[in-house]
Amino acid sequence: MNDRSYRDEQISRAEIPPQNEYDQLLNHEYDGIREYDNPLPGWWVWLFWITIIYSGFYWMYYHIGDGPTVEDKHEVAMVRHIEAQLARIGELKPDNETIVSYMQNEDWMRAMGGVFRGQCAQCHAADGGGLIGPNLTDGYFQHVREPEDIFRVIRDGAAGGSMPAFEGRMREPQMILIAAYVASLRGTEPASPLPPEGRRVPPWPEPAMQNEVGDE
Repeated sequence: MNDRSYRDEQISRAEIPPQNEYDQLLNHEYDGIREYDNPLPGWWVWLFWITIIYSGFYWMYYHIGDGPTVEDKHEVAMVRHIEAQLARIGELKPDNETIVSYMQNEDWMRAMGGVFRGQCAQCHAADGGGLIGPNLTDGYFQHVREPEDIFRVIRDGAAGGSMPAFEGRMREPQMILIAAYVASLRGTEPASPLPPEGRRVPPWPEPAMQNEVGDE
């Protein structure tokens, strides 16, 4: 027996006076190692069980109930961001030139895509292919002949209320930017497009110049 093994054996056999009821050597040994009966502190055990119970309520609220999802929180943050950006760009003119110009602005179109999915997808599908509302991607329209008509339909509604009016629900600059996003959907390929409705309108006019607002 080497010195280390002898010393370990002497330590394991030593009678160490217990300091409290937990300072008792257990009656098992693993690879020459013995251990004290030292349970976790009571506060730690209670905290452990509280977290388990809390996780059950958390799961029911956020995964089964009406708790906001990560996507919901993202949409709220996006709306706040858009409101801040709208305050920066000020007033916009609801005309063809402005709408076509903003169609080229990738940052604003990405932001308006989130608004469209939150406000319009239940009728027009997230990709604009149409559900109970018409397909917005094929160039056929019932109430639109040019881009600024899209703004008027958003603002005033159409089809006897089937398309609700958003005046009072959105600020005018936001409706103009949504109109630009809807116009930008033309020519895209949705997953399940509805058949055309109305008549085909001429291509949108070319932008006079690239709009850099929002890229600062």
